[in-house]
Amino acid sequence: MKEIVSKTLTRQEFRFISIVAVLVSVVSIWFIVGSFSEELGLAPSLGGPSSSTRVVGQVGVGEIPIGEPSGGSLIWSYSNGPAKPVSMGNNGERVFSSHVFDSDLLFSSSDPNNPPNSITNTAGCNPCWSSAVASAKNADVHAIIDPIQVSPGLSIPQIRKFSSASSTPEWIYDFSQVGIFNGPSIIDIEISDDGNRIVAYYQSGSSTRFITFSPNANNGNPVIIDDVFVSTFGSNPTSEDYFSLSGDGKTAIYLTSFYVYIIDLTNGNKMYEYPYYSYEGFYYGASAISFDGSRAAYGTFVNGAPAKVTILDKQGGGNTYAPVETITLPTTDTRMDSLDISDNGFTLVGGYHIPEGLFGVSSWNIENIPGGVIPLMNYERNGGGYNNRAIKIKLSSDSSRFAVGLWGEKSGQIPQVQVFPINQNNPTFTYKTDGSVEGLGFSSDGKKLVVSSDNCHLNHGTDPCGSFQGIDLFQIN
Repeated sequence: MKEIVSKTLTRQEFRFISIVAVLVSVVSIWFIVGSFSEELGLAPSLGGPSSSTRVVGQVGVGEIPIGEPSGGSLIWSYSNGPAKPVSMGNNGERVFSSHVFDSDLLFSSSDPNNPPNSITNTAGCNPCWSSAVASAKNADVHAIIDPIQVSPGLSIPQIRKFSSASSTPEWIYDFSQVGIFNGPSIIDIEISDDGNRIVAYYQSGSSTRFITFSPNANNGNPVIIDDVFVSTFGSNPTSEDYFSLSGDGKTAIYLTSFYVYIIDLTNGNKMYEYPYYSYEGFYYGASAISFDGSRAAYGTFVNGAPAKVTILDKQGGGNTYAPVETITLPTTDTRMDSLDISDNGFTLVGGYHIPEGLFGVSSWNIENIPGGVIPLMNYERNGGGYNNRAIKIKLSSDSSRFAVGLWGEKSGQIPQVQVFPINQNNPTFTYKTDGSVEGLGFSSDGKKLVVSSDNCHLNHGTDPCGSFQGIDLFQIN
């Protein structure tokens, strides 16, 4: 018979065994998480440390931490209060925005400081929640339009043009100079790729005015190239892609809540006019147009059915457009939020949502239409709760990738900023903001991305959403 010896452990032996057991447990957990995180549905690890000046907030179980980009790195962050619109231009070298309570802001994307120093130093409207900004893709030309209050209940749209050559506006244009004194219902601004045509529009009642300016002043005064009035019907859809300018600055596609128009900005000719509300619903919509205006697209909401994207081509005479293809999205009850099209009109990307959680993005090769639409990718994700609108979408100039900006959803699991390869179903860059995305700018090569965001969800907070909103600039891998 084997003798069993009973021994009492000393305190030192017990402590040693306890330490070994804890180390083995830690190593085992680390191995399981590293090897099987996707299979177990664990929250992803999102990159290395960020140099952002933004304070990373607390997150709940399963949420992605705020302020930690994956698939790229932060260049700088500006968070000195509300800065809603944002644009990127001059081949990705400049970032332009408007501070709600402070000034118009022009930054260098190569500024080594964090936060960056503004090149410009001029007061804007105070306060101003309706600004729109634009930058020329390939030139150092930037402009803003916003309503300047002249008396209680009375505001006048004003345009200010900037470049890096001056810390103050190079010229200012007030719409009151031509006798428009009532406040605007809709204002927006876009700039041609070369910066030679700055196009502003102002809608009031049943008339929309499109004014095209030269970037250069004459003795300090703005120079108007074209000035056209167009009769239109309906207000704006609940989208931000309802006005798109061709890269050459001569043609615009414009959506109201009831109609879609394509307008020759040199003479005011309506080359296309269609009451899409009669057949396809209204109040959601998006538009895009190619560089030379030969191809355009608009997306709509069809109640209870998948959203549709209609593609139009300029006809032989050059004065009219006609539908040549219709794309139906894969999911029912979708609302079209955003569209972008390549300069040559061969690649199209779109973003959409379903109320209370789901968002999706799709890309298509449309070179050989009619009859030759090739789906390149489709990505959908449902986070549950809130309207996660794909409010901004930008395609790189070489059509190799695109960026999307979201409003966000209730669970906090879906990053509001994502970058996708044009033909892959998963994002290669993600970033979680403090709230809904307000503005998005993408460099021509798709390697720099700028985002402006709120600190709450735009459907489930107040506007303005408190005191913290910011601009973040990223280098994309």
